[in-house]
Amino acid sequence: MGHGRQCLLVIIAVITGGCQVCSQEPCDTYTEISVDSRRLPTTNKADVSDVLCDILISQGWHRFVGTVGTDLFNDTVASSYCGTSNPLWMTGSIPSTSDGVVSRTVCMSSVFTNCQSSLTIQVKNCCSYRVYYLQPPALCPAAYCISPYMGNDVCVDNTTPTTSDNTMTSELTQSASTSTTTQAGTSSLSTTEAETPSSSSTQTTITSTTYQLTTTQPEGKDIVFITSVLADLQSLVHDLVSCYFVSLSSAQ
Repeated sequence: MGHGRQCLLVIIAVITGGCQVCSQEPCDTYTEISVDSRRLPTTNKADVSDVLCDILISQGWHRFVGTVGTDLFNDTVASSYCGTSNPLWMTGSIPSTSDGVVSRTVCMSSVFTNCQSSLTIQVKNCCSYRVYYLQPPALCPAAYCISPYMGNDVCVDNTTPTTSDNTMTSELTQSASTSTTTQAGTSSLSTTEAETPSSSSTQTTITSTTYQLTTTQPEGKDIVFITSVLADLQSLVHDLVSCYFVSLSSAQ
């Protein structure tokens, strides 16, 4: 039975390890990079005491944190700016929240051209901030340029009522508070459900609207991913059963 237990432990390790990797979300799993005014496209390296170099940045998801900016600068930059000799700037716009993870090209400026060489990164808009899958530059000194975010994303917190819900509730409360003086037979919201069927019907509509606002349908790529995971689990279960019967045969 020792062989069967070993098979079980191996399969459990594969399942749990795979789930940990697959569950990583870029907006939740990233490394913060503190930035300052040296990384701005208006800062010449001659004006800083320490020239920046990002060659030690690890490949992976990163989030820029600082009061001067939180995003990659997405316009051409001349050499010797952004506090370094070879600035790294992003071509293309910052994606919207609905775009998911997108690929972008980062150019490295030199004394010869604004795009001496390039590398590919990934970007995801997490609404209140952005995360970037960065790569270290091929030479030093070279550093990523930073700028303030100029987007206008509307971030919705699903744990609290939206503005439309609050407006609807306010209108109902105001209507209920004046109904006793303007219409006969109409009561306030504090009246029992049996006495105010119209108020109860309206409240049901509000609950339904809130549910629709906080519910999202899975994307196509999510369905493909779930299907793939289920297929892997089915294969693992089959291997586990095979190991179990092999161990029984060995014991006999």
